[in-house]
Amino acid sequence: MKVEFQLILEDVVQLNQYVSEGKSSQRKTVILIRIFFSFIFFMGILNAVFVSHNISLAIYFFLIWLTFLIAFPYFLRRVQINSIKNAYQNGKNPMFSKQIMEFTQSGFTVDNAVTKTTSQWNSIQRMEKNKYAAYFFTSNIQAYIIPIRAFKDEADFNIFFQTTKEYYNQSKTL
Repeated sequence: MKVEFQLILEDVVQLNQYVSEGKSSQRKTVILIRIFFSFIFFMGILNAVFVSHNISLAIYFFLIWLTFLIAFPYFLRRVQINSIKNAYQNGKNPMFSKQIMEFTQSGFTVDNAVTKTTSQWNSIQRMEKNKYAAYFFTSNIQAYIIPIRAFKDEADFNIFFQTTKEYYNQSKTL
């Protein structure tokens, strides 16, 4: 089974969001950052009220803190997307060149502008899909992306995923 496609920026952004939403460690990190900065802003408010006796400064710290709490998740998402955009706009990343992937019962081959790599199914940790793509994870955060648009319709995509999932499951029983 052969699949040809070219990844676009949105494919990589979708993978990044898919991985980020599913990782409790990233959520914990965001919570810890918010708690740390909340503590700093709270200390600023206490200092403004009890040491400086300046209520307007306390209100200023409170408003900055509130803005931080609301804006931080969006800021973090923008930073992630901008780093992906930089790799995409660079144009030298083989991930964004034409990909030809061929899948067999023993493994799969990825051919792009720079390399041709053959892997066995046991190199895949897990396989998942969503409404945008199939993801063949080689680690917790790295995956081969096979976008749904590489197929003529969703039914073909589902057949592809089911077939490759069977290959993957068979490799685990050997």
